[in-house]
Amino acid sequence: MAEGLWARFIEAVRRHDDGWIESEKRPALDRDGRLHDFKSLPVPLHVEVWRRSVDLARRADPYQGLLVAQHARRLYAEFFRDVSGEDQRLARDFIAEMDRAIDACTASEREDLLASRPLLSFFDGLSLRLLGAIAMDRTELLPFGNDEAVLAVTEEKGGVRVQPWPFAAEAVSLDVRGVRLDASRFGSPDDLAVALARAPAETLRFELKGPMKDE
Repeated sequence: MAEGLWARFIEAVRRHDDGWIESEKRPALDRDGRLHDFKSLPVPLHVEVWRRSVDLARRADPYQGLLVAQHARRLYAEFFRDVSGEDQRLARDFIAEMDRAIDACTASEREDLLASRPLLSFFDGLSLRLLGAIAMDRTELLPFGNDEAVLAVTEEKGGVRVQPWPFAAEAVSLDVRGVRLDASRFGSPDDLAVALARAPAETLRFELKGPMKDE
């Protein structure tokens, strides 16, 4: 990654899901009154969220917008391959839209984007892995400093163990703020919004750990 881009990359990682903020004030429900997760949300709403995420990142920094556009493009190519009908058209059009945004970048930006894409996917996937939203036991080949490695991610009480260890610190603690809901089904999005506003706040702490001391 070119000198001076690391801080902008980290900021893009931090804010790449900002498009969800507005939607989560009044989350959509499935036909059984349950909250959608990021994979089950209807494609038209999902496209709207990601288009907003890219736009918000682009307004803050055009390079961050490119990073988020590239991330969104990969998600759609990977998770929405099997949709059909109108959903397929929407997903295909969105991928083409992201391609046009990426194609407008310079040659040097494209090189940095390609190098950054696996890292953004890793940090995004790791957060979802900690929350139990996806399964991830190995990463793709990742660049860290002057090295490249495929990282193994294994379950540990209160977090995960990552090997080989890619961070400078001996351990990393992550706090996630959320709320605890008593119900799992709701009559309407308005009912869910009220329940979210009234629910007690909770902080979950996860630990990322390196190899065992005797390894």
